[in-house]
Amino acid sequence: MRHRLDGRLGPIPPRRTRMRIRSLLCLALDPIMDTRAPHAHYHAPVWDSLVGFDLEKGGIGPGVAERWELAADGKSWTFHLRKGQRFHNGDPLTAHDVKFSLERVMSPESISSGAAALKRAVDRIEVVDDLTVRVHTRGVIPQFAASLSRAVFMEGSVMPKKYIETVGAKGFREKPIGSGPWKFVRSVPGDRIEYEAVTYLHWRGTPQFKRLTLLLVPEQSTRLAMVRTGEAAIGSIGPEAVKEARWPMPFASFRYSSDMTIARWDDWSRTALRYDPARAKQLLAEAGHGGGLRFTFWNTALPGTPFMVPIGEAVAGFWEKVGVKVEMKTVEWGAFDPMGRGEQKGLVGAASMYRTAGRPEPIPRYAGAFVSTGVQHLFGDPQNCPALCQDADKAYEAVVAERNDAKRTAATDRMIELVAKSWIAVPILEGMGTWAVNPKAVGFFKPIPGRHEFGDVTERMPRPEQRPWP
Repeated sequence: MRHRLDGRLGPIPPRRTRMRIRSLLCLALDPIMDTRAPHAHYHAPVWDSLVGFDLEKGGIGPGVAERWELAADGKSWTFHLRKGQRFHNGDPLTAHDVKFSLERVMSPESISSGAAALKRAVDRIEVVDDLTVRVHTRGVIPQFAASLSRAVFMEGSVMPKKYIETVGAKGFREKPIGSGPWKFVRSVPGDRIEYEAVTYLHWRGTPQFKRLTLLLVPEQSTRLAMVRTGEAAIGSIGPEAVKEARWPMPFASFRYSSDMTIARWDDWSRTALRYDPARAKQLLAEAGHGGGLRFTFWNTALPGTPFMVPIGEAVAGFWEKVGVKVEMKTVEWGAFDPMGRGEQKGLVGAASMYRTAGRPEPIPRYAGAFVSTGVQHLFGDPQNCPALCQDADKAYEAVVAERNDAKRTAATDRMIELVAKSWIAVPILEGMGTWAVNPKAVGFFKPIPGRHEFGDVTERMPRPEQRPWP
């Protein structure tokens, strides 16, 4: 259990913190009625997840379940719940709530993004006792536990069985309750969501602020101005605004000098790809394209990352410098997304921009993109699966069949290497979400490694006087 950051227990002073974000995509605060990742911002304060985060290293860690194990035959997972958990109305959280929640996610009413995958994976759910639940899967699924963490999907959110059965789905959406460190207060769709801190110790951390408000402010300049004036404690910004919102020099200098002490560059300079137009032209000529290569480039941006379009334009410019003729087609994501499903005839022989999220278990991402039965199946489909496609399928099967963690990691590395050497997917950059913080409104805090969402961080954010920024 995590205690208050100043080491003292007592009443929470009546202060509030506000966070400005660019999108609030939910219409109803109900885990089964959301389809996208922003749930990690606005669902996390209210609901705990069956599997949680490793706050020090990133990836998965204890959640509602303090531990779990895979059966010897690999076809069932047993989750052992923490003692003493309760929902905001005082009802105890038990294995019956976990079973109810997973079954609710898989119900016909659910539009949750991972509901279909969960239905394919789960055979049945068994309540062993009040603090133990066993999930029987359809075959061996080594990454199943990870899929029940917000580090991967939202489907592990634990909801109150008795309360929902009493008030109904409509009543639950009007006044949702969970077991998280923040209680729901009110929601104004398209404007804000307000929460209030629980008044008891919570295993995730006891909030240091009385109220938390998430406000939708679409304009980046407005979000940044609100953080500067203190109207907001935290605001999401794009990378183009980092210089304007940069930290005071002493802290920036400290980070820079500390970074310079790491001897990473010698190895990096030997292994990293270089900007070498002359060599690129030579390779094109050797491949029979000395007279020029032509292809279509679909330039698009996924929601929340509009800077993908100018990056795509820059990449096309580099290609044209070595003689590649690029037919640029810039389209909205809503128009492009359907093209990446089914037969994908419009994308054959073309290039496109894409963004993916880091996950503790990379295999679901790789399966969707490169396995022949995946949604995108970039190497081929079951009817047309050349050697590389077959190799990818075999590599994937080797990963999902392996129950030993170390051996599965090695098998995963082999699949990643196969994809990397194919050059079907060319990495451009790795980025994280960027936030502007007013140091007078909230104290120094660390995000979860590898994550940019703050839904599982707000309960551990200190006051400025408790932990000033360096």
